[in-house]
Amino acid sequence: CFSTPVLVASQVLLVAVSGFAMGGRGANSVAPAGDLRVPHFFALHGLQALPLVAMVLLKIPAGDRTRWTLLIAAAAIWIAISIGTLVQAFAGRSFVGEA
Repeated sequence: CFSTPVLVASQVLLVAVSGFAMGGRGANSVAPAGDLRVPHFFALHGLQALPLVAMVLLKIPAGDRTRWTLLIAAAAIWIAISIGTLVQAFAGRSFVGEA
């Protein structure tokens, strides 16, 4: 399936971008409130969670097309959350609100 390599590559890219931004600067933040550990967490652990989602989907009584659709939807949601938290960190906004 064409979508699967693209989704995996985008997650790996998100991990690399957030990790490089943290390590390259020698700090975890990009502004007083923007914490890069949050998008790095979501991107990195998405690589671990999505195979688990796939294993759970194998257990449901559905067709392959339905399973792929659900897996791609889960990956797209996870990527959207990862990108959203990365944009939020680069904007200098706190993940949990005002401290």
